[in-house]
Amino acid sequence: MPTSTAWWDWPLQFITEHVRTIMSGSVGALEQVAAAQDLRPVH
Repeated sequence: MPTSTAWWDWPLQFITEHVRTIMSGSVGALEQVAAAQDLRPVH
C-alpha cells in the first residue's frame, strides 16, 4: 500500500470528511482521495 493511503497520517479535518471512504476498506478509493488532495506522507 502506498504511504499516501496511510490515512492515519492525514489531517484530522480530512479524515473526518472522508470517514466513509476510510471505513469502506477500499484501497483504490483511498488512493483516489489521496491523489485528488496531493497528500504526501508525514515524516
